[in-house]
Amino acid sequence: MIIIYANMTINEGVKAGIYGEGALMKDSNLDIETTIRKFHGDDAPAIIEILKLNGQYSHPIVDGPEAMSKVSKNPSVVFLVSEIDGIIIGSVRGIYDGSRALIHQITVHPNWQGKGIGTKLIKNIASEFRDRGAPTISVTAGKSEKWDSIEFFEKLGFEDMPIKLMIHFDINELIKELK
Repeated sequence: MIIIYANMTINEGVKAGIYGEGALMKDSNLDIETTIRKFHGDDAPAIIEILKLNGQYSHPIVDGPEAMSKVSKNPSVVFLVSEIDGIIIGSVRGIYDGSRALIHQITVHPNWQGKGIGTKLIKNIASEFRDRGAPTISVTAGKSEKWDSIEFFEKLGFEDMPIKLMIHFDINELIKELK
């Protein structure tokens, strides 16, 4: 499969620094063969671009390249990417603490959503968690103008829980406040 963008293949476009809306073509008739693999540090720019396209990139301190690098080195973490012909089209990351498995984030390029990419990412991370001993799996899900992961996870059989996820964006400030 060769995808053309600005008179070049997508691989040439990515190498030239062109990656964004239009770089990956949307075609529901494609026979999609994806590769799921572990995250590498040089995957960060492509994942950040996808997060931005989906409106999921708002806190670089937890989602930026340095954070991704730290996350990928944590032995409790599973951080996977989906690619087609070497082009990253999605990622998922989560953690298994020995008792609970939790998916923190999933993102798929908008032009590839609805084609089973997210489901394949979830199947792979769930398999990894199961192999590590996890009896269940939870997700951090949300909804915005650009995405609805709640609906996606409900379709996969996840059930709503009566809890609320909360965050304090400055851990140093929190510790100071609690003196």
